Amino acid sequence: MFLSFLFTPWVLLAAPLLFFLLPYLRNWQIQDIPGPFLAKFSNLWYLYENRRTRRYKTVYDLHEKHGKLVRIQPNQVSIADPDAIPIVYGHGTGFLKS
Repeated sequence: MFLSFLFTPWVLLAAPLLFFLLPYLRNWQIQDIPGPFLAKFSNLWYLYENRRTRRYKTVYDLHEKHGKLVRIQPNQVSIADPDAIPIVYGHGTGFLKS
């Protein structure tokens, strides 16, 4: 039953959908962090901003709009708070950066 599904054309439609949805489902801890809609599902939005060499301005504008925490990729959050630097990057804080 399952093997017969793998050899159907539906796999060609389901595979890209799962490829873009799995990072969003896998990172349920950061679903509440605001950001662009496409940033929740794909890295293509961030690639587009990098390609147009305006990533720094876009991320700055997102921080102006949404606050100190902004989700910019399915598994990446941008933090614009100087007080968070010792918490995130400090030695022995126990904060996982990955």
